[in-house]
Amino acid sequence: VPAAAAARPPHGETRPRPRPRSARPRRPPTLASSNGDSSIICRPWQICQRYLQQRIWFGLVKLDVKTKSASGIAKGLKLTFDTTFSPNTGKKSGKIKSAYKRECLNLGCDVDFDFAGPAIHGSAVFGYEGWLAGYQMTFDSAKSKLTRNNFSVGYKTGDFQLHTNVNDGSEFGGSIYQKVSDNLETAVNLAWTAGSNSTRFGIAAKYKLDSTASISAKVNNSSLVGVGYTQTLRPGVKLTLSALIDGKSINAGGHKLGLGLELEA
Repeated sequence: VPAAAAARPPHGETRPRPRPRSARPRRPPTLASSNGDSSIICRPWQICQRYLQQRIWFGLVKLDVKTKSASGIAKGLKLTFDTTFSPNTGKKSGKIKSAYKRECLNLGCDVDFDFAGPAIHGSAVFGYEGWLAGYQMTFDSAKSKLTRNNFSVGYKTGDFQLHTNVNDGSEFGGSIYQKVSDNLETAVNLAWTAGSNSTRFGIAAKYKLDSTASISAKVNNSSLVGVGYTQTLRPGVKLTLSALIDGKSINAGGHKLGLGLELEA
């Protein structure tokens, strides 16, 4: 008898055909972890539940909603809703931020929600041919008064900047920045407070040694002298060494040293 005929099933019987691989029922994958203390097998939903409980009870729940308009009349408008909730303390906070930016105009308005009353922060900056004018205010609705009222005027060119400001009608300040050459930059700062008649004065300079290193120094009328050195180790990696010395009490101590590492991706 041929081998093929011997392999055939008897008359009237059919041999079950194997199902295709795609039609075979697949057991759903399971993820389990063993608890070393009680040898209990935790299913995935238990793991997620335990993780969420830790995140909720030991952290903050934060929600950010942002929208931005890039065309039409509201082009340059940006709205942000920021809210946080701490289950441990029950403390809640909410803030609505709005910004409107065009070529010569930048407006901003933020509202902080509080049980005592919301606080409104507003700012506006106008620019025209190098001139800048700005205003900043904070209105506390609980106290029904302005808690911040600042004005500023500035002028900027390629290698020169001038800035003046008046804060709450009692503090006056001004600064001048000048780029002397491609390697040297200088700046002068002056501030005066009307209530105490105190004056603050400081000068600073920065010199570029080469394309990867620069040094900077500053001194003010309180005899505080600061020096710094910045070195670019490689593209995206910058090292900074700094020191602040109190000239009035050199032997008494209290001086500061700083080390900084900046990484850019």
